[in-house]
Amino acid sequence: MKRVLVTLVPILVSTFLVLNLAAAPLANAAVLQQVPSPTPTATETPTATNTPTETPTATGVAPTLTVTPTLAVTPTLTVTPTLTVTPTVTVTPTAIVTPTVTVTPTPGGAPTTTVTPTAAVTPTVTVTPTLTVTPTATMTSTATVMPTVTVTPPATATGMPTATSTPSTLPQVILSNGFRITFLGATFNGDGSSDWRYQVEKLSNASNLDYWVLELPLSCSRIVRGVPSSYTEAKPDPNTGITGIKWDTNNSFTSGNFTVNLTGKLTTGLVRVAAKSSNAAQGLLVGPRCADDDKKPLPPPAIIKIELPETRIVVENNITFVVVVFNINNRGGRAKGVFLICNLDDDDDDDDDDDDDDDDDDDDDDRVKLADLKFLEGAGYVKEIKGRQVVIGVGQDNVINQDGTIKIELKIRLDDDDDDDEFKLKYKLEYNDSKGVQEMGQETMNVNLSSTTATSPTVTLPRLSVDTIDIRFRSRWETGGGMRIYGLPLTGPITRDDGITVQFFERARFEYHTDLEGTRFVVLLGRLGSELGYAQPPIPRPDDDDDDDDDDRDWYFSATGHLIASPFRTFWATRGGLVTFGYPISEAFTDDDGLLVQYFERVRLEVHPEFAGTEYEILLGLLGEEALRIDLDDDDDDD
Repeated sequence: MKRVLVTLVPILVSTFLVLNLAAAPLANAAVLQQVPSPTPTATETPTATNTPTETPTATGVAPTLTVTPTLAVTPTLTVTPTLTVTPTVTVTPTAIVTPTVTVTPTPGGAPTTTVTPTAAVTPTVTVTPTLTVTPTATMTSTATVMPTVTVTPPATATGMPTATSTPSTLPQVILSNGFRITFLGATFNGDGSSDWRYQVEKLSNASNLDYWVLELPLSCSRIVRGVPSSYTEAKPDPNTGITGIKWDTNNSFTSGNFTVNLTGKLTTGLVRVAAKSSNAAQGLLVGPRCADDDKKPLPPPAIIKIELPETRIVVENNITFVVVVFNINNRGGRAKGVFLICNLDDDDDDDDDDDDDDDDDDDDDDRVKLADLKFLEGAGYVKEIKGRQVVIGVGQDNVINQDGTIKIELKIRLDDDDDDDEFKLKYKLEYNDSKGVQEMGQETMNVNLSSTTATSPTVTLPRLSVDTIDIRFRSRWETGGGMRIYGLPLTGPITRDDGITVQFFERARFEYHTDLEGTRFVVLLGRLGSELGYAQPPIPRPDDDDDDDDDDRDWYFSATGHLIASPFRTFWATRGGLVTFGYPISEAFTDDDGLLVQYFERVRLEVHPEFAGTEYEILLGLLGEEALRIDLDDDDDDD
């Protein structure tokens, strides 16, 4: 008997796929508020007329968001089941009886036949079909609109002063060297890129613009293109320390618009910008930031302390000087844009606004002068000297890092005809940290002039501002290492009797050779090491048979008979070699101050172990200052 059992089991499978396309990031509206322009200063009093005046428009207008729809396609998944029948075989055994005959012989009679039935198994096949559902996917396109967001900074009514804003909204900044940079807006495109637009303007008091730099978050973005196309990637810029995009300009530049297209997940925030002309200046402005920056904890604020300044009175060549030493320490986070502002001979009865108004007594400006400034520890520069006010940039690139220490010595010359027995100095420190612009308040220090401690016939040499560097020497000074290598200028340009124009710096003397114009040797360093008599007798060349001296033989110069000591070799080779330093004219030795030094034709190199592991470990000696003192002494003898 056969029985077929068929069971159909339907299976329904449904699958839905939803693809969400993320909208482009919206700019942080908080950073798009209008930053005030400076309050206009009235320069003349208008007279009354019958001409009606215009009513000024509002000073703050909300930022404009322009949404441009962009068509994008979102696929939709459709599932169609397919029926497949797979038979299943079941075997059911069926018993069939087959007889077996057995013959048993009987003695003396007929045999006996016995029949024994035997069972056999015959299989019975049963087919049970099984239902299988196989889904088939079909893609159906669905149109979706993706917006393009354009961020436009708020408008400002012409001629109207605006209210003071918070440091987090800076769509415009005027740098100290006379350039104005304006954030024109940002566009977040549907393809995930963004365009950032800026305008740079040269104001009336500015020198020619060499280039400007915009800080970019290259850790989370990439530069696709820039307009104009004459840009380079700063990694970082050596003069400003900013990493981002750098646009070079020419002497005819007065104003221009610039755009950079970036990829990456970005938002708006505050970034650094800088302009480089005769000097470099920095500021903060709205720009691109990584979108997840807001999730990161702010860096710790700076914790800066100025120890009570050390003072002493010295008399040199019958001239009285006040020597003041500032010791500045930072035990907190990074401090940027650090300036020490000193008002010399401050009078409590004078204006307290430090603005050097024209009604100040001009004679007071002659009573005290900054005669010298040294950085005993760390680095910096004199930014400006205006009347009785001295502005000092503190730290390399105006930065004091955590656990950084700067030690500054000011030498202030007093008028011999002044009968006051007290000198007053007011000072303050300004800087930026993670909390914004900071200022350590006005501190006044009184110095008793009757406490003269030393006399000396030493001739003092004032350090000049970098703005006094002659244009013919500026490029060589900047590209060759600037203040760290050559120091500050001690004089302006001087034309000697032989027609060569020179300028003395703390560590070198620059020379302009007109007979070498058109070559890279038109600007050379004076051979101060040789002129000052520091050459030593030559030594024999290291023995060729001594394998240990192979390296020394490579650094031996037969022209002068000396080899460059190993601590100075990399420095000498990577910073100009023969053109900058000349041949060695002595062997390395330890001087009276315990420093390892070596003289070259043009310079003296020194190893400073207190700066081991930093860029200041190798420094140039003050041969420029030494040579200038000798020149001044010779001039006095001639008189």
